[in-house]
Amino acid sequence: MMKKAHLKKNVLLVALIGIMLYTLAFHIRYSQANVKMDDLMKIEALAPSAASQSLIRTLRKAVVHDLNYLNQIYYYVLYKEKTSYPVGKFRVIDGFIAALAVMLVYFVGSICCGKLTGIISAALLALTPPALWGEYAMRILMILINFELLIIAVSKNKTFNWILWCVATSLLFCTGVYAEAILLQSWLFTILIIIAFWLLISRNFPEWKKYIKLARDARRKRVKSLWKKIQGDSGFSRYIATAIFVGIIALALCFTGGFFLSSSILSIETLAFVILLSFLMVIIVSIILLALPMFQRERSIILDWLVDYKEAKYSKAPYETFRSLKKDVFLKIIFYYSIAMLIFLPIFFMFYKDINVFVDNFELHKIISFVNNSEKSFYYWMLLLLPVFFMIITLAAYLLQFISRGRLIGSIALVIAANIYILQQRYAVISTPFYIICSAGIAALLIEIIISIFIRKETETA
Repeated sequence: MMKKAHLKKNVLLVALIGIMLYTLAFHIRYSQANVKMDDLMKIEALAPSAASQSLIRTLRKAVVHDLNYLNQIYYYVLYKEKTSYPVGKFRVIDGFIAALAVMLVYFVGSICCGKLTGIISAALLALTPPALWGEYAMRILMILINFELLIIAVSKNKTFNWILWCVATSLLFCTGVYAEAILLQSWLFTILIIIAFWLLISRNFPEWKKYIKLARDARRKRVKSLWKKIQGDSGFSRYIATAIFVGIIALALCFTGGFFLSSSILSIETLAFVILLSFLMVIIVSIILLALPMFQRERSIILDWLVDYKEAKYSKAPYETFRSLKKDVFLKIIFYYSIAMLIFLPIFFMFYKDINVFVDNFELHKIISFVNNSEKSFYYWMLLLLPVFFMIITLAAYLLQFISRGRLIGSIALVIAANIYILQQRYAVISTPFYIICSAGIAALLIEIIISIFIRKETETA
């Protein structure tokens, strides 16, 4: 049974790597296609600002052309030396980011609805033509990172996880959500609605007995943190003391060497470099120390913990993640979201003249009008309502005790995130990955139901 589980994990890993490589190859091939006029206009507007080595002006142009700051920074790095850079090559960079986005789609799909949904959603995103989403790959990647870190922070409820989500939210503002950085916080409203449903369902919907048992078994196998394992251990105390001693020596040597080689040792840049170099040397020395025979026992403890941690990490399922919540989770979301806004405010006020915060927030009537007036009205309506179909099928599967309550919560969270597109067409790119996961969730549920019925019939026949 264990060998089968390992084989399944390896097959999924190989499939995911294959899908990522396919995505990269697809985008590299797209880089050889004709450059669009829109691409040329953006570069024409941005290259002069970068060539003048003015990052502020370059970022202001990013706002005007609805680009994101993170993309614009590497535009600036490439063009600030006044060198020519083929516009098509940017699509190769977008390809690397798109491959990471495919990996994140897999993780989010797996956390919310299981590994089958994750791998199908990764394949669907990879098969989406690069012309439709390549230049927006950074936004898609950041929204997926933000969503995954939110789920982890809410489920684990640890300060470190909340800080990570806060940083991811600040970066998200820099990839296109800055248009509503002050007034119309659609993403915040979406998050609060998701958590409200999570709280409501976890308190009022029962969890089926078989999933309670699975969750209990998973908790028993939960791996203690490495720090708790080595706390009070004399061998590790000796190892850590040795590493710190070597670190102090390394810091002293770097500082002394820098003082004799450079007259600017007291500058902030040099001091920062010395400290960074010292930390790097401590890490390298720590790894070397573990290779010595005298620290063989400590090395074995770390390796055993890594193996156990890997097993525990990959065994996560929706019924383990989406558990009951405390009410203070809303306060934590607002608190850390506010910190992210405060971090972003200096950037916002730097470019506020170029940002329009007074936007039409609800655009449902526009998309309804477009669908009704289209020749393929029925097809578009079916496509538009895919997340709704996914929610109905998931709810039916839960009532039939086919899936866990956690999977129901995860699915509803995805549906809410996917419906930003229905309410606001400007958020189509941000909600695209959630829309794709909902589509993959329908396929995965149908496959799982068919396999379950087939296995049940085979068992009855036997």
